[in-house]
Amino acid sequence: MIGQSGCQSGNFRQLTYKIISALVDNCNSQGLVLNAGIGAIVQDLWDLNRSYESAVHALDYRFFFPHQNVFDGREALGHDLSATDFSDSREEELIRLLCKKDVSAIDSWFQDFSRWLTENFRTKSFAFIQIYSLLGRILKFFYELNLDTHDLEAKILYVYNHLEEFHTTEELCGWLNELCRLLCRKLDSSLNDYHQKLCESVTSYIDENYASNTLCLNDIASEANVSPAYLSALFKKKQGVSISDYITTQRINAACRYLTATNMTLKEISMKCGYANQYYFSTSFKKKMNVTPSAYRDTQTSKS
Repeated sequence: MIGQSGCQSGNFRQLTYKIISALVDNCNSQGLVLNAGIGAIVQDLWDLNRSYESAVHALDYRFFFPHQNVFDGREALGHDLSATDFSDSREEELIRLLCKKDVSAIDSWFQDFSRWLTENFRTKSFAFIQIYSLLGRILKFFYELNLDTHDLEAKILYVYNHLEEFHTTEELCGWLNELCRLLCRKLDSSLNDYHQKLCESVTSYIDENYASNTLCLNDIASEANVSPAYLSALFKKKQGVSISDYITTQRINAACRYLTATNMTLKEISMKCGYANQYYFSTSFKKKMNVTPSAYRDTQTSKS
């Protein structure tokens, strides 16, 4: 408590600030960290509780300015719930960036968000209302993806119950940013798993249906429930061969087995392997194996 009579309030506050600052500096020089809140000036000893309350309120201000040590209660009274809400469109912008996995843009988004919190709020409680809203939107995004995000959900629920453990906006926004980075990695992993399973289902479908001479990309894409163009590009990227080349390989491999193990005619084999006519089969076989079907059979017969 600091008191003085016969002094204008402005001068008294300056004097108080000077005394407190000197005390803080002295503590810092001794390796101690001291944060001080300066309360409201009151005229009566019995009103000191009001001064104390405003000093405590002022200390909440350090959440936004962690590098500052002395906080004036008057500065902490400027903004409250009437501050403009962080618009839904900005939250949706973050969701779009998450979908694109644009990590650098997400970093910039959180820098703007941290700056906005600092400019519009002076107490943690009001800022946390905005944080809760943002966390809720991110959680909703998790559920919409229908992915295994139990680990990320656990992190969010923990923070819901321990927001007071964050001491600055920088800490909190840094944590949120890292959460979004984890989600981007989760999306990458899930997308890769999806692509791998999609390609596996396509190869299984081809293995089971290559004998049909009507098998085509459109049928396969329809079975996989994706567009032909998307499937074609994805399969080539993941498998290293086009879908048509994979179909041809399976048909020729089957033809080699028939030529080696059976006495079926070339016409019968061509029909068994999904070719509409024997000529097309022979042409495809020679292109793939560098030998005609008949010559291949003769070679295998002589080996046995």
